[in-house]
Amino acid sequence: KQQQEKFISLFSQLLEKTYLGRIEAYTDEKVEYLREKNKNAKRAVVYTHIITKTTEIPINYKLAKKGNDWLVYDVVIEEVSLISNFRSSYGEIIKKEGMDSLLSQMEKKVQEQDAETATKS
Repeated sequence: KQQQEKFISLFSQLLEKTYLGRIEAYTDEKVEYLREKNKNAKRAVVYTHIITKTTEIPINYKLAKKGNDWLVYDVVIEEVSLISNFRSSYGEIIKKEGMDSLLSQMEKKVQEQDAETATKS
């Protein structure tokens, strides 16, 4: 239970620090909403493209309904799922080194990102 809570906290921080900065780096690009698909009353997918001067990047957001809110639980960029990608790489670390090692590596990465953010400010 304690490892699970720590993992959720670290994973959330890593996602936010890694991908929010990349999203904020977009300046002259356009986000085009294409459509949404409700799989059922509790799940949906929102299809978008980021349009740059040279390319279109498909980004699909998978959402789950929790109470009255829709929450993103996966982002698929150019047909690559962030969740599948993390699950695969984290699974290998857990298999080879154990959960404590994964948590330690995640903590280190969060600290590195915090230090990098502090030097940019």
